[in-house]
Amino acid sequence: MTQPPGERVNVAANPQRHGNGSTQPFASYTFTVDNAWRIIDGNIFENNVPQNTRWTSYSSPNASDHAGVDLGRPVTVDDVRLYFYDDGGGVRVPTGYQLQYWTGASGGPS
Repeated sequence: MTQPPGERVNVAANPQRHGNGSTQPFASYTFTVDNAWRIIDGNIFENNVPQNTRWTSYSSPNASDHAGVDLGRPVTVDDVRLYFYDDGGGVRVPTGYQLQYWTGASGGPS
């Protein structure tokens, strides 16, 4: 099915957690009560985020962490949106971040 011109589709969302070539999340660390699948559940909350709707790397032993999305197939992307969560306590927005993506042309991420 082709999308109408100008209509955007969230190609990263996989709220049903389908496998077999579907979008999959990955993370270097996930806090014990969080879940990496929440990275791609399609939900965006701006205030009072319940714990069961977020992913964090809270209490990570790593100097830095990463999270990502394997789209499972070649996809043309022209817009990326990141939403960070800060609870004002232990979970804070990152001091910096890098957006990396696979082009396939050079054999590695850009």
